[in-house]
Amino acid sequence: MAQRYGERALKRRAETIARTEALRAVHVAQDEAIEQAIEGDHVKRGEVRRTWVAARDERTRESHVSLNGQIRGKNKPFSSFSGPIMHPGDPTAPPRETINCRCTLAIQVA
Repeated sequence: MAQRYGERALKRRAETIARTEALRAVHVAQDEAIEQAIEGDHVKRGEVRRTWVAARDERTRESHVSLNGQIRGKNKPFSSFSGPIMHPGDPTAPPRETINCRCTLAIQVA
């Protein structure tokens, strides 16, 4: 029984790490792609609008419900209960804001 418990705990931990790091990688890559479009003169920095989109179910943390729908420019942080956060999975944000996050960003170019 103890062995099965340990195996399940290890599996949950691996899933948490994978989910958290995958989300972080997606949003860091998305930010880099936008930056390259700006540097390549395809998009103007002031035309980029990012909207926080929370999962909005019973598992969504309250701080992310409050972020839902906030709109910011390219380099402007979102306002969270824990302080500024640039995107879901932001490596500079506190772990309580990023671990197991399922939020995303909607990007618009005016």
